[in-house]
Amino acid sequence: MNKIEYFVKEPARGIHSEMHALAKEISEYCGEPKKFAMYLGVIKNIGLPMAYKIFAEIKQSKSVKDRGKLFLYLSSYKKLGVKKKKRRKRVKKRDGSR
Repeated sequence: MNKIEYFVKEPARGIHSEMHALAKEISEYCGEPKKFAMYLGVIKNIGLPMAYKIFAEIKQSKSVKDRGKLFLYLSSYKKLGVKKKKRRKRVKKRDGSR
């Protein structure tokens, strides 16, 4: 009888979720694998569906020279119409205590 071997593909080290996988794919596509964390942060801010949409749009365009800059531009807050959260100013106490 012939021995049947099964190949089990193990997930890449450090890739924990779909966001991580997309960030890795985008960073490698843009030629910037060391900026994985930046792309992951952008994807967390804009959401997974919007990131897929922007990435598909970049893949379809052929004449783009700098893909990473285009991804960041298309995912900016102004472009998406998302308002940033305003930070509250800290009020200093006058009595000298912290």
